[in-house]
Amino acid sequence: MYQWNWDAARESIPIILEGLPVTLSVAVVVMLISLPLAVVVGLARFSRFRLVRGAAYWYTELFRTLPLLVVLTWFFFVPGLTFGINLSPFLVAVAAFVLNSTAFLAEVVRGAYASIDPGQRHAALSTGMTPFQTDRRVVLPQAFRRAIPVVGSTWVSLFRDSALVSVVGVHDMMFEAQTLAVINYRPIEVLSVAALIYFVLTYPQARLVERLFQRLRVIA
Repeated sequence: MYQWNWDAARESIPIILEGLPVTLSVAVVVMLISLPLAVVVGLARFSRFRLVRGAAYWYTELFRTLPLLVVLTWFFFVPGLTFGINLSPFLVAVAAFVLNSTAFLAEVVRGAYASIDPGQRHAALSTGMTPFQTDRRVVLPQAFRRAIPVVGSTWVSLFRDSALVSVVGVHDMMFEAQTLAVINYRPIEVLSVAALIYFVLTYPQARLVERLFQRLRVIA
């Protein structure tokens, strides 16, 4: 029978947490870049130009259907092997996650924008507002408010999935856990502690998003 080693579990906690700043950095940087890009891509779906609409559509469909791990490893290996461009693991991780997160958030923006009653647009235009003023003053504020809970949910998923960056050598919490498990030969204890840490950090965020959804669901 396997003998659980409490000392190995306890000693792994501070080592795993050494990767927390990197985990947070990846998630924060990706969200800060993805959000404005998602607004542009999401609104491009309503462009009067077919080429713009098509490009936005195919971008979102491509990166919403590709597994994130595939995108991550592609950016890690292909530029170096094909063009001799060696990107840092952190930059590779951010680029892959931005492409993925922007696609999902763009769909959130598109859905929120499309959910606004067209009658409100007509009413605003009838008062003499231009289409741009109508979007800026009437439509977009409501759309962004409706999108808040889903954006929050995307943040939780991003924070959780950031563990994938360990695959390309980014020294996040999962990387520290995997390295320690190889060194001390106690993978069960170390990875169990890593799972617990991710749960403790992610669960409050998920509860906060749920409260946001409950608060805004009448509006949404």
